[in-house]
Amino acid sequence: MDMIVWQPLSTWAEKFKYEFAASSGAVQSLGMFDALSGVGPAVTRALRSILVPPIRLIGRAIAALPRGPELSPEQSRRVAAIVRTLIIGSIVIFLTWALMRGFIALVRTLSQPWPSDAKQIPEAILLSTLRMTLAYAISLAWTVPCALAASESPRFNRVLSPIAEIVGSMPATALFPIIVIVVIQITGGMNLASILLILTGMQWYLLFNLLAGINQVPEDLKEAARAFGLSRTARWRKLILPAVTPSLITGSITAWGGGWNALILSEYFVYKNQTYQVLGIGSLLDAATYKSGNGVMILLSLLSMIAVVLLLNRLMWRPLYNLATERYRLDY
Repeated sequence: MDMIVWQPLSTWAEKFKYEFAASSGAVQSLGMFDALSGVGPAVTRALRSILVPPIRLIGRAIAALPRGPELSPEQSRRVAAIVRTLIIGSIVIFLTWALMRGFIALVRTLSQPWPSDAKQIPEAILLSTLRMTLAYAISLAWTVPCALAASESPRFNRVLSPIAEIVGSMPATALFPIIVIVVIQITGGMNLASILLILTGMQWYLLFNLLAGINQVPEDLKEAARAFGLSRTARWRKLILPAVTPSLITGSITAWGGGWNALILSEYFVYKNQTYQVLGIGSLLDAATYKSGNGVMILLSLLSMIAVVLLLNRLMWRPLYNLATERYRLDY
């Protein structure tokens, strides 16, 4: 898929990049598209000869069907308005019914006696957020230097991008058994394994967004920075880092979303009938789901996680995103 579809499409998309500089790089090969260009017309003709005759027969059969009385423009508008009103009304009624049923079910569930494990939710939320923060810091520690190196070396960028795309497309959960087994055997605990598992769900969002931000920095701005004699560190500080700040914030938001997804499995893992877990909101949710089957605990864990995610988005990520898009937007 990467060789046949994504790499050729990524290269083809470069033709739409808006540049003033003449030395923006040579046009790369379209890879598999170039290899198929010779047989493309023949395949197109063969498909046309196979598909066009049946389509024409179907069109002729439809055209031969008897038609009803034609409506006037005013009647057509009235019919369209009635149909639109019926559709919108049905959607509103269904959503209202679904919300009422959901609210009633929520109140009934929360009105039941709460389990004793509910007292651990605040501490679990705090520990899970701490693990997320450590995984995010590790992600930043290697993705930002790689993005800066890619901004200076197009060759490194061409090598890094396909490797990251292939490795990043692998499901993070596929690596969980290997990470858990190896790390637990070395450290004897689950904390480091949990952080590494969260890392697999965060780091690629950061890297891909940073590389996209690097690729959007116009070459003429880079050439102007070099023409003014700015050192590499000064170019990073004055041009590259401010230019990729919106991409960094966007990548951080999506990375934390991926981290919350990975968190569910990273704190509770079963291997050879033995359970490895650390205290966290993910482990509380898994234990309530797979061990006790307590619906109240499941609901409390989910609501706690949702509340934390909403608070982080509202109090931290949204202000940072607005600041980045207003202050570091590339307008020139």
